[in-house]
Amino acid sequence: MADDLYVLEARPFDPATSGFVALRYATKGFATEPTETPPNAFWDGRLSQPTVIRRDIFSDGATSGRSRVGYGDLILNNEDGALDVLLTYGFDGRPVTIRRGEMGAAYPSGYTMIFEGTAEQVEATQGAITVKLRDNQAALDVALQPTKYAGDNVLPDGLEGGADDLKGKPKPR
Repeated sequence: MADDLYVLEARPFDPATSGFVALRYATKGFATEPTETPPNAFWDGRLSQPTVIRRDIFSDGATSGRSRVGYGDLILNNEDGALDVLLTYGFDGRPVTIRRGEMGAAYPSGYTMIFEGTAEQVEATQGAITVKLRDNQAALDVALQPTKYAGDNVLPDGLEGGADDLKGKPKPR
């Protein structure tokens, strides 16, 4: 593509309004047409590093086993401090989408989705905001069976174990 444009959409939680906000940033500022989705929306040209994602099929040095959650960063230009408010937003687990297309292409149909996942956290450095990303596999990185032993048995009765042997350990499936 001659004039590649990367666009970011994120929906963090804003505690000041107790609601979600739509954040839109791009490598160059642009606005959608009234016929596009969303209509007449502006993307601020602050996206300096669209994303660097690492995805591993297996652990280092292995040729089999489980895959690993992909992770990476995107960087927003904040030299003027206008994005400092992002540090007050709740990003953890909130959706992030990055697309690539040509300037002037219809949005979103003229853009290819290159990342769909979630944000983990936001960090500020001198002149930049870094958003830590996780791919959607992160949603699967939970215990298959989360129920744990209570550890409240009074011997000889009960099935929950004692406080010093089974308490807090996962029950078998």
